[in-house]
Amino acid sequence: MELVYLWVENYKNIHHQGFNFSPRFHCEYNDKTKELTITENDDYISDFFGEDINVTAIVGKNGSGKSNILKSLFQNDDNSSAKEKLWYLLYNNGLSIYFIDNMGIHENKDIQKNSKYNIEELKKKSIQPKINFSMIYFSNIFQYLPVHDDKQDRSFYNISTSYLINRYSKKLNNSSNFKSQYNYYKSKSIEQTLTMLQDTNLKLNFDLPKELNIVTQGGYPTDEYNKMEKILKKEEDILFKLRVKYNIIYNYIFNYLDDEEVQKLLNSGNKKTIEDFYEEIKIELPFDNEVDDFLNLLDNPNFIMTSIKIKDINDIFIEKLKSFNKVQAFSLNLLDVLTFNWKPELSSGQEAFLFQFAQFYNILKNGNNIKRDIIILIDEGDMTMHPDWQKQYIKWYIDFFLKNFKDNNFHLIFTTHSPFLLSDIPKENIVFLNGSLKEKQTFGANIHTLLSDSFFMKNGLMGEFAKSKINEIKEFHTKVIKEKKTDENIEFYNQNKDKFWQIQEIIGEPFLQKIVKNQLEEIELILLGRDEAIDKEIARLQALKASIKNA
Repeated sequence: MELVYLWVENYKNIHHQGFNFSPRFHCEYNDKTKELTITENDDYISDFFGEDINVTAIVGKNGSGKSNILKSLFQNDDNSSAKEKLWYLLYNNGLSIYFIDNMGIHENKDIQKNSKYNIEELKKKSIQPKINFSMIYFSNIFQYLPVHDDKQDRSFYNISTSYLINRYSKKLNNSSNFKSQYNYYKSKSIEQTLTMLQDTNLKLNFDLPKELNIVTQGGYPTDEYNKMEKILKKEEDILFKLRVKYNIIYNYIFNYLDDEEVQKLLNSGNKKTIEDFYEEIKIELPFDNEVDDFLNLLDNPNFIMTSIKIKDINDIFIEKLKSFNKVQAFSLNLLDVLTFNWKPELSSGQEAFLFQFAQFYNILKNGNNIKRDIIILIDEGDMTMHPDWQKQYIKWYIDFFLKNFKDNNFHLIFTTHSPFLLSDIPKENIVFLNGSLKEKQTFGANIHTLLSDSFFMKNGLMGEFAKSKINEIKEFHTKVIKEKKTDENIEFYNQNKDKFWQIQEIIGEPFLQKIVKNQLEEIELILLGRDEAIDKEIARLQALKASIKNA
C-alpha cells in the first residue's frame, strides 16, 4: 500500500498544489477543468526498498511547506477539529481516492490506471468508507499540537514529542510546569523502551543499553517544601520510601486543597509523621495500590542506587514501572527524588533516537485498531543527528519495519534538509518543493556533490562568518589596487595587518589560502615598496621555519 498523489486545496501555506508520492504512477491534475490524469510508469522498479515497503522524501528550504504537507495528511483523522479540503490517491492492489472536507472522509474505489477522471464526478459517487489503513505521525520538533480524546476505532496515531508531552500534561492535572511534563514523558518513554527491549526477537542496527540505573536524589528545591516543616515532623533520615510519600503529600496539599484548607493545615500546629499523614489522605488519592506496588519494586525499597540488567527486566518490573508512572501523574515532582539513567550512558541524541523506535514499536504492537497497511509520517526525525547517523537513518528505519513487522505494509514518508538522507533515495521518490535539484539523480550520489548544489547552499559551502572575514581582505585589496599608496590605506593596513595574516594562515582550503596570500603580498608591495615587502616575507618564512623546528 502506498500514497500515490495528494492534492491540497488550502492548508496553511499550501494552496492548490498537487504532489506525486510514488514512482509507480504519474498524476496530473488540472484545477480549472477538474480533470485528473493517471499514468502508469512502465519503468517502475518493484520492491526497490524491500518487500511491502516504500519510501518517499519531501525536501525543501525552510518555509517551503514540508511539515505542512504531512500535517495536511494527518489532520484528517476522525478527531480533527479543523478539516481542510484535500484529496489523495492510494494504491493497494488497486487505486482508491479519498476526499476530505468538513463533511468527513469519503472514498471512491472506481479508479483505473492510465485514465482521466473528473474529480467532481468522482466525489459525487464517493461513499463514507471503513478506513482500512493506519497513519502514524512523528516529529521531534517542539510545537503546539492540540490533544483530542482517543477513540477506540481510530486509525490515526500521533506520537510526536510535543503532542505526547501536551497529552501527558492532562494526566498531570493540566500542569503547565514543563519540567514535570518532560519528566513524565521521559519516564513513560523509558517504560515503552523497556517493553520493546523485552522482545527477544527485536532487531535494531545500533548498540543498545545493557543496564538501567535507578537513582534517588536528595533535597526539595521549592519554597513550598519549607512550609511542609510546619505540617510534618522533621525526620533525620528521609529514605527513598518516605521521599515518595513526602512528594505525594506535597502535591495533595498544594495542588488539591484550596488556599483556606492549606492555611488551616499550616496554622494547626499539630505535626504528624509522614507515614501517619499519608495514611490519613490515602483514601482520597486517585490510585489504589500503585504506591505500594512501586515501593516494593525491589526487595529493599530504601535503596540509594540500583542497577538492573536489561535482560533481567520482566513483565512484573514493567507493571511496577507503570504503577510508578501512575503515581507520578499525581505527584508532579516525583522525578526530583528518582531518576532513570542508561548504562552505558546514552547521549541525548542517542536516547531520543531509541525513544523514536520505542514509540513506533509500542503503537504497532499495542495500538488499538492498527491496520495491516500503514503510512508513516516522520517530520525531520533526523534533525538532531550527527551526519554519520544521518547516512544510516534510512537503512535503520527500513530494517526496523521490515525485520520486526513482517506482516505489515509500510509507506514511509519523511521530510528532511539533509543530503545524507537523499543519497539513499532515487529522485523519483522525492517531492521537491523548490530549487533545481530535481534535475539531478540523488540515489548513490556523492554527498558533497548534493550539498554543493544551489538547492542546499545558494551562496556556496563556506560559512557566512568566515566569508565575511576573508572578504575584508578581498575588499581592501581591491581598494589598494584602485587607490594605490595613500596615507589612509597605509594606516589601515598597519592597524589590521596582523589580523589579516592570521586569517590567511587558518584558512582550511589550500587554493583559497594561496589566493589570499597573493592578495596580501600585493598589498604590501604597493603600500610598503618592494624591499620592505620582501623583508616582511622573509621574516614570515623564518617564523614558519622556527615553528616547524620546535613542533
